[in-house]
Amino acid sequence: MKGRIGLRHAIWASVALAGAAVLGSAPDARGQIAPVPPLPTGGVMHASAELADRWCWSGAWRYPVGNARDFQLAAAGSSARYRLSRNIGGPDLGTRTHQGADLSCGHGGDLVRAAATGLVVAAARRGYNNGYGRYVVLGHRLCDGQVAYSVYAHLAAGTIRVRPGQSVLAGGVLGRVGRTGRATSPHLHFEVRLADDPSAPWQNTRVVDPLSFVADRLPAAACADSLAPWWDWAAYAGLLADSLVTPASVLRHAEWWRMLAVAGAHQWTLLPEADLTLRDSLIAAGLLPERSRATPGETVSWEELARDLRRLEMIGAALPARPAPDRQFRSVCREILGQASPDRDPSDLARREAPPHALDAVLLIADLAPAAPAPRARGRDAAP
Repeated sequence: MKGRIGLRHAIWASVALAGAAVLGSAPDARGQIAPVPPLPTGGVMHASAELADRWCWSGAWRYPVGNARDFQLAAAGSSARYRLSRNIGGPDLGTRTHQGADLSCGHGGDLVRAAATGLVVAAARRGYNNGYGRYVVLGHRLCDGQVAYSVYAHLAAGTIRVRPGQSVLAGGVLGRVGRTGRATSPHLHFEVRLADDPSAPWQNTRVVDPLSFVADRLPAAACADSLAPWWDWAAYAGLLADSLVTPASVLRHAEWWRMLAVAGAHQWTLLPEADLTLRDSLIAAGLLPERSRATPGETVSWEELARDLRRLEMIGAALPARPAPDRQFRSVCREILGQASPDRDPSDLARREAPPHALDAVLLIADLAPAAPAPRARGRDAAP
């Protein structure tokens, strides 16, 4: 790409195995824009700029069954407690080794949820599929530059809710626990894989221990129940990096720059770790003024928030859908920010006196995200 990277669309090109990749740019140590390797989409989907805009960053992770933070505890509204019946490394069939974690509770039918925010790479609604049965694969852009895949197999027939190319928020429903494929009892076969080769299809990527991987990336529990959906949404979307930041924390430039970098519809392959490098990269992307010399520890002003939100809206945001109905979101915005739709006129925010907090910034960014999808009508592939 030439010029700035803060453009709505990137140049896309195909790769081997009928795959797809985005030709992006990323900041180097000086904050300049340099070419980077292409981003894969699992070697199975066709390239498009519109697809690139839907592939959001993945932040925190959760367990796909049971309680989000501990699969051995029951999820809200359920009595099912899951256990690990088999993990990676043990024998499977012949000379093969088991490539995932088998999670079971003694029966099928429970909801299977996305372990992280990602893009649907595959959704196999029929067939044996080499023992996987009905399965879903998600692709995840990690903020450290890696690409990961999560796999959900043996799903019950007729329950898969997603389609390839769809953006899914962590916790989004994928299907229900079943026993399709090579399964002697109902359970979820759950895999996490890392793509060392950016052109490799997901089946050829490196298997890691999925339970340890998730455990190392769980979101911090630091928010009141009534506001937890929005705070968790920010963590799952990659907007929150510092576990010490709470909803009531006064917003500093370092946290705000991170939110801008993750929310912007640009095709970076990783986020700079150094705060000043991130600031200079946002200037190059057009998300901050060219003469911005703010420091990471300074408090962000409402005037800066209003200014940067206008730039973000003009460039375009790539964010997962909000986690709750729009009416609920508008009610929270009215309660916290005094406006049901604060991004419609950000200049009104500049008149606020108290300094902005981290939760204020999360709600402002969320106002640019798509509304939560309406519930699907029941059908052949919809979960009951």
